[in-house]
Amino acid sequence: MELDGKVAVVTGGTRGVGAGIARSLVAAGAKVLLCARRPPEVAVPGTEFIQLDVRDGDAVRRVLTALPRLDILVNNAGG
Repeated sequence: MELDGKVAVVTGGTRGVGAGIARSLVAAGAKVLLCARRPPEVAVPGTEFIQLDVRDGDAVRRVLTALPRLDILVNNAGG
């Protein structure tokens, strides 16, 4: 899988399955933004983190509209 230049957002991406998905996207060449309520206990190399509660619709809109583009959305948050 080649995702060079693609922008991905992974909600709930700081641990568990979400962190694994984020690592795979980075390995495939994507720029990955992790969104979660708490920062990662262990950094996921090659990603950026933003604190976000996906239950807050206004906050989600602000984050997504601020992105220059969005190619991949992984809705993994359990909230």
